[in-house]
Amino acid sequence: MGADVALDAYGSEELVQFAIRAADLGGRIVLAATPATNALVDTIAIPVGLVFAKHLSVLGARGYTRGEQRQVLDLAVRGKGSKPIAKTFPFDQIAAAHETQAAARHVGKIVVTV
Repeated sequence: MGADVALDAYGSEELVQFAIRAADLGGRIVLAATPATNALVDTIAIPVGLVFAKHLSVLGARGYTRGEQRQVLDLAVRGKGSKPIAKTFPFDQIAAAHETQAAARHVGKIVVTV
């Protein structure tokens, strides 16, 4: 279990790698800054194998304002973001849901209905 979205507003190599490790399967990493924001080319190492294995999206943004950040967080709190659903299981099949999640052969969320 991990984060659906990780927003990195600093851009250090350590924080970007932490965000990738913390992301859930199918998660998104949003890079909104780098330590040298005036440079056209910044280089940091990222574990691309983990990006592929977790089916992550890595997005770059030139920056954002506090108001834009507040708006995005408000949308997240109100549940306005969309998450792909890979499979839905009834509660009496929770063991199968856990097995599907552990196999990690899907993209999206495993949902258990009550």
